[in-house]
Amino acid sequence: MTDDDDGRAALATAIALSERLDLRLVLAYVRDGIPARRLARLAAEHGVGDRAEQRSGTGDPAMLIGRIAAEEGADLIVVGARARGRLRRGLDGRLADQLGSETPVPVLIAPALTSG
Repeated sequence: MTDDDDGRAALATAIALSERLDLRLVLAYVRDGIPARRLARLAAEHGVGDRAEQRSGTGDPAMLIGRIAAEEGADLIVVGARARGRLRRGLDGRLADQLGSETPVPVLIAPALTSG
């Protein structure tokens, strides 16, 4: 997840699914160059800081997310969609495709947050 609208949409969707389906929530932060402490702040902002497990790493996002999913026995991976032009939407699909080759875990692309 990232500290932007895409990551926040994915986090909100993951929290809702976790609560509705009584699933364990593991948050993964894999964006290069950004301090992992933001993950704790975002979890706290969304009221799950005390119950969500947190993992972070640097490097290729699909590889790291796949590794974390395997280590944690994940049932579902949630990634955020980008509410920007056609090229950016293509990048979302590329990450989902890459995750498909890294892990057998289903991938859900959470819709972007809308303002208004």
